[in-house]
Amino acid sequence: MAGDLSETLGPTFAPLLAGVAKAAAIWFMVANMFMGTMQPLAGASRTLSQLSEDGLLPRSWAKRSRRDVPWVTTLITAGFAIGALLLGVPTWMIAAANFAYLIAIALPSIAVWLLRRNEPDRERPWRAPRGTIMLGVMAAGAWFFATALGFEQFGLPTVLLSLGLAYAGSLLYAWRRASDRRLSGQPGVRRSLHFKLTGAMIAVIVLDGAGYLLAVSHVPDADPALISLLQDIFVAVAMLTVAVGLIPAGMIGHAVEQVSAAADRLATGTLADLTRAMRALSVGDLRAAKARVDVLPVVVTSRDEVGAMADSFNTLQREVGRTAEALDGSREGLAAAESKLEQSLRQQAAVARLGQIALEGEDCATSPRRP
Repeated sequence: MAGDLSETLGPTFAPLLAGVAKAAAIWFMVANMFMGTMQPLAGASRTLSQLSEDGLLPRSWAKRSRRDVPWVTTLITAGFAIGALLLGVPTWMIAAANFAYLIAIALPSIAVWLLRRNEPDRERPWRAPRGTIMLGVMAAGAWFFATALGFEQFGLPTVLLSLGLAYAGSLLYAWRRASDRRLSGQPGVRRSLHFKLTGAMIAVIVLDGAGYLLAVSHVPDADPALISLLQDIFVAVAMLTVAVGLIPAGMIGHAVEQVSAAADRLATGTLADLTRAMRALSVGDLRAAKARVDVLPVVVTSRDEVGAMADSFNTLQREVGRTAEALDGSREGLAAAESKLEQSLRQQAAVARLGQIALEGEDCATSPRRP
């Protein structure tokens, strides 16, 4: 990568193009440089703008001109590209971007698998066959394995920079979430379980890097095999930490957030209606003694304490729903009994009235007439 690519690629094209191989190699590099220039200004900028519109990046990144040009993200990507050119695009920067790219193409396959696993019934424009999803997971595993074995091609500074690039999107996402919470009147920073777990994983990466530096600094240069082994171990641990910080933490945080939202919906919905209905019954207001049944099952596929908690909460929701339905049945029964009682009272009043009229008629018949 640091050499003259025209000289390196020439022999590669020679078996196919013979004498014009070097010219073909030069035009190949020109075409790639042209594509590399257009991609940050066209593809990446629109991707970042769309992510902002989806609520994943700062709001200002979604701004577009009258011609639908994402000018904010275009300026951002152009600024980074110009900065890289001013630095001379060193090899370590290209390697760091490559390492981060490997992470970026592996984790989405895991994300697709998790989405299918956690929300199998969600409406989708197109449903990929399960076999292709598992192929993506296996491909992600192969990419991670190859990346760990190729540590010597990157080096420690490159790996650390790449991990920083990989987590940069998380920082921007946290910024967007904090700004959205402040706009809704809530505290900007939420002490969520996901935040704590991911923060712990980042701390583990920092400690892992410090331990690696300490270990390598005490290994003599005459033992390159041990140094290579330590490097591979560090990369494997770093990749595993990234995966644990994003995947299990996200799964646990998503499941707990589902249960929390369902509990809040149940407390402010059906249970609150039940309380108001019981108070209405205590004063005899049958019309107000109603409770809506708003039961949405919490779908958690993890077979652990979180899954057991979700199952127990679903059982609680069902029982509360049955209580609300029983209350409606009781209200209708009381209303029917009240209607029958009123009808019976009206009939008794009518009979009593007729009896009174009959008595008055007999009194008039037996009383002496006045002259």
